[in-house]
Amino acid sequence: MLSFCMNIDRGCLLCTGFFETHSHLFCECHYSRTILNACPIAVSTVWTDICAGGILVNQVDTIRDNIAYLYVAVAYYHIWAERNLRLHSPGQYNQPIILIRRIKDVVRSKLVVSKLFTRFARQDFTLNSFL
Repeated sequence: MLSFCMNIDRGCLLCTGFFETHSHLFCECHYSRTILNACPIAVSTVWTDICAGGILVNQVDTIRDNIAYLYVAVAYYHIWAERNLRLHSPGQYNQPIILIRRIKDVVRSKLVVSKLFTRFARQDFTLNSFL
């Protein structure tokens, strides 16, 4: 919007405390961190790590790696949608816990129909905790 010379508030619509940048919106913002910290697999909240493809904090097996990437992708979608809701419908907002539930529901619905996940879950019962 700034590149179109529009006069807009550059403050973060989620926390109202800082300038809204990609780094802040998806990693540094308290609202986003709360959502990312709810991922059952530890994910990075450092923007440079994420840009370099380093989403995971610790080394995990392939299936957990895929679950973490799915969670982060769905989380970013919902964080962006919440930001746009607040931009275009002032006064309407969702608490992070609402988005966390939605994100986990989407992830769960994707995992339930995944043949790969089902095959791995038969061998590793701990994966059922993601459902």
